[in-house]
Amino acid sequence: MVVNLLDTQALVFSLLSVKLPNTEHILVRLQLCWLKKKLEGDTGVVVWDAALVLAKYLELCDVSGKTVVELGSGTGFVGLAAAALGIKKNKLGGSVILSDLEENLDLLNHNINKNKAVCEKIKAKVLKWGDRKAVQEILQGIKVDFLLVADCVYYTESIEDLVNTLLELSNSTTQLLVSYEDRDSTAKIELQNKFSSLMNHHFNSSEVPLHNQHTNFRSFDIHIFIYTLKH
Repeated sequence: MVVNLLDTQALVFSLLSVKLPNTEHILVRLQLCWLKKKLEGDTGVVVWDAALVLAKYLELCDVSGKTVVELGSGTGFVGLAAAALGIKKNKLGGSVILSDLEENLDLLNHNINKNKAVCEKIKAKVLKWGDRKAVQEILQGIKVDFLLVADCVYYTESIEDLVNTLLELSNSTTQLLVSYEDRDSTAKIELQNKFSSLMNHHFNSSEVPLHNQHTNFRSFDIHIFIYTLKH
């Protein structure tokens, strides 16, 4: 399932259901707005399949009471799901930060405001990968427990900055959850392999097997990796 802006001159309202372990539902409202550019197919306004799979996998993780940072948030779907799960568990502490480029901040704040009823302690911040000052601003006063990255490996030029940013945001106990969908093109395969190779220089990695993912939201061509800093 891909949520996209089909009518680019109107507001598109999408209701996605996040099913919690106790079978109750939290509705995550994503209102995607026209940003004065052609949005159909644009990475920043699409909820990709890998994001859906990662969001549903979070139901099987204990993110409540934790500090969570999502990189390349786009619509903020994965981070919103983490925040919704956190408030349902009703644990003290913890917060969620959605991060993306400055031009996507209005959309993130819009979606945060639309989800106030089900998401608390969540905010959006600008983070350009490779910007160490922006990283330090995000880290001010917090220690990151989870880093979330869903289908963010797009361009060769940004890979090293992405890896370095993940490295700077991490501490000895941080868990990085990275999801991506297999692509057919040789260039995309090489890109993903380069990202994995760079990550493996600094992090231990393990893939979450399909049988440990959400029963109804998993696919053989969508992968979830867990990374932790090497000691």
